[in-house]
Amino acid sequence: MSKRLFANVGLLLCGIVLGGVLQPFRILPTEAQGGCRAFPETGKSACGRFLDYWTTHGGLAQQGYPISNEFQEVSELNGQTYTVQYFERSVFEKHPENAAPNDVLLSQLGTFQFKRKYPGGDPSGGSVPAPPAATPPQQGGIVGQVITVPDIGRKTNFRLEVVDAKETTKIPATGFWKEATATGKFVAVKFRATNIGTEPGTPTGYYIRLKDSKGRTFDTTSDINASLVGAEYYGGKPLGTTVQPGLTETLVFVYDVAPDAAGYLLISR
Repeated sequence: MSKRLFANVGLLLCGIVLGGVLQPFRILPTEAQGGCRAFPETGKSACGRFLDYWTTHGGLAQQGYPISNEFQEVSELNGQTYTVQYFERSVFEKHPENAAPNDVLLSQLGTFQFKRKYPGGDPSGGSVPAPPAATPPQQGGIVGQVITVPDIGRKTNFRLEVVDAKETTKIPATGFWKEATATGKFVAVKFRATNIGTEPGTPTGYYIRLKDSKGRTFDTTSDINASLVGAEYYGGKPLGTTVQPGLTETLVFVYDVAPDAAGYLLISR
């Protein structure tokens, strides 16, 4: 009886010891090692600056698990090649040309996916009329321009990258919004606004002015119809859109400029 009891106790103790030894090997891959963290849930890892960004910008709750490792990808936005990594709810892009913390930016995953799935436009039936006849302005380098501007009354900064600009004298009515007519001509500037701060904020026209080749500066139009309809026509969100920390929104600001204005640049004041 005593021998059988001792044998059973011995087996139990061996099981406990082995369980304590082997358990860390099951957990260990999820810990950060050598600047990387492995995620057994998807079999992928996040490393270096991508891991830093993931950790400081919401982690699992906001970004989700990595679903790829790092690789090179040509951006559909500007044709440039970037090191990227796909997560469940975002795509990280490395921008070594920028100083930290702007060396990691989020790709427009939602925009790209929408265009791939619905090349014919909005499937919900809320179709937007074709844009009015507009001509590319004499941009003077505005497309591709990157500036950093603050948010009024906050410690939030925004990184703005201009992706398109159009000129027109009228923006036709759509939905609830009336037709807008420029006193000179409208310049609709579309840009990606990335919130590089730590709290939600709103890029404002007060800090983002348009300058032409003659040194004249123009504020965003006071015509609310032009601002709202311009954003709808040109594929962005209007003035006043709140951008969450670490996220990017495509915005459209509309400027009412002099008829002879040309050679534009965005400036921060």
